[in-house]
Amino acid sequence: MKHIFKLSELPKLAVPSDLFNVRFIHADSVTVAFNELKIVAEVPSHQHIHETIDFVQEGMLQMTIGDETVEMNAGSVARVPSNVWHGAKALSDCKVINFFYPVRDDFSAATSSPTT
Repeated sequence: MKHIFKLSELPKLAVPSDLFNVRFIHADSVTVAFNELKIVAEVPSHQHIHETIDFVQEGMLQMTIGDETVEMNAGSVARVPSNVWHGAKALSDCKVINFFYPVRDDFSAATSSPTT
């Protein structure tokens, strides 16, 4: 079984907008998503059972969790509890890494072919 990958080898999540590029990997208990968002890309407010840690690697992201809205920049980390409403908007081009627990099985069903 292969354990080391290039980001370009990971499955790409099929999203309905060119403003997003999302690749992901599953472990036994977690899913990690590597997101590239173009400025003005918006993740509408939603909720799910997955606990999430969001890490802004590059750029600026406006994040709303429950009734709290903040501007996050590179190096910022957010914690989203299970079933709490949350959403985001890219204030610049940015890269964000999401850590989900438990595994996002729905991601596997919504993939497109990886491209390099």
